[in-house]
Amino acid sequence: MHSLRDVTILITGAAGGIGQKLAKALHDQGAKLILTDINADKLTELKASLGEKHDDFVADVSETTQRQSLVDYCENLPYPLQMIINLAGINRFAAITDHSDNDIERMLTINLSSQIALTRDFIPLLEKNAPSTIVNVGSILGSIGMPGYSVYCATKFGLRGFSEALHRELAGSGVDVRYFAPRATKTALNNDNVNELNKALGSAMDSP
Repeated sequence: MHSLRDVTILITGAAGGIGQKLAKALHDQGAKLILTDINADKLTELKASLGEKHDDFVADVSETTQRQSLVDYCENLPYPLQMIINLAGINRFAAITDHSDNDIERMLTINLSSQIALTRDFIPLLEKNAPSTIVNVGSILGSIGMPGYSVYCATKFGLRGFSEALHRELAGSGVDVRYFAPRATKTALNNDNVNELNKALGSAMDSP
């Protein structure tokens, strides 16, 4: 897949800091976008900024029924879906002893298990529309364990391993699997404590 012109791409977490910039870049390359996010207001704003060519679909991909509704929607599109970009995710910078059971479960669900489930649910459609691509967006913290990020790192290490294994599992199917790992990025996911830590450590932070 060398050109993205008229390629239909689903982006989860599209209303986030990286998601919005990614959507704009893909729009500029002529792609047809299915924008999905849990934040309806920001999603509406994003679609309005890009024009009527694209579709939006409000969904919480960590919820089984909403995830299935998204799959059903994409199966009934008049054009073939050929790429999904799993970008939805959350972060919490805190010591492990400050994570409640709910904090741990929520991050594991949104950052890892729902990404795996969504990918599984879309594979039949992507195989039908091959050549196609799955892009899982992880983090440099999927390769480097950092204090304060133990749970987040666990989810991103898991996503990296899943992507590597799935790439081999789908070899020859016409569905390619890519894993992209940004380093620290200036988005709303990072609070003041994170920004101060990166500054103190001299860690570079990229713009979305």
